[in-house]
Amino acid sequence: MTNQELFESIQMGHKEKKVLSLSKKLVKKCSFNRGSDVENLCHLAYWLYVYGCEDEALKLCEITHEVEFPGKGVWNVWDRILLMWGLEVQIYKNRNMTEKADELIRQMDNLWRFPPTLPPADSELEAERRNRFTVEFCSYKENIEGEDSVTSANEWRLIGLMNLVGYGATGLFPNLVKEKEKVDCLIEEYMLNLKKVK
Repeated sequence: MTNQELFESIQMGHKEKKVLSLSKKLVKKCSFNRGSDVENLCHLAYWLYVYGCEDEALKLCEITHEVEFPGKGVWNVWDRILLMWGLEVQIYKNRNMTEKADELIRQMDNLWRFPPTLPPADSELEAERRNRFTVEFCSYKENIEGEDSVTSANEWRLIGLMNLVGYGATGLFPNLVKEKEKVDCLIEEYMLNLKKVK
């Protein structure tokens, strides 16, 4: 199945507005060199996960495995690809597919630590960077609580969910590991709220 056929299949098989809107955009255009296209792909994978369509979410994540690093605008593309890989890790762990999860985590760790376009990262600086990823930093809780509209709050919830799952599932961010219970509770809370979006 081509990427185009996959997007069309998702579009035909769903009624949820978010899924329809995103899949429609991807049917028209999906370039792995454009941050906005990869953002749509990432958002679609996470919305499918929210709605319990893990197999379709996995298929979307898997099509990024062949993307060569780097592309144009490297990190506005790769941040989202790595968030999708984090979603894959989460799904694999939920399914007790630990070998697949561990292999993907190794690849992610190497890309964060030794990006091919940059000199090897200083290990202390990389540790410091990863320590900035706290529950507060990833969850966007303040943004959510500060919104007057449910729609805007849900946009922040999706971004928070992407961070909490995408980074949290990997075990590579010490503060998220320490506060795993809180991470899991927020993921559940965000999922429950986002499932109400039809």
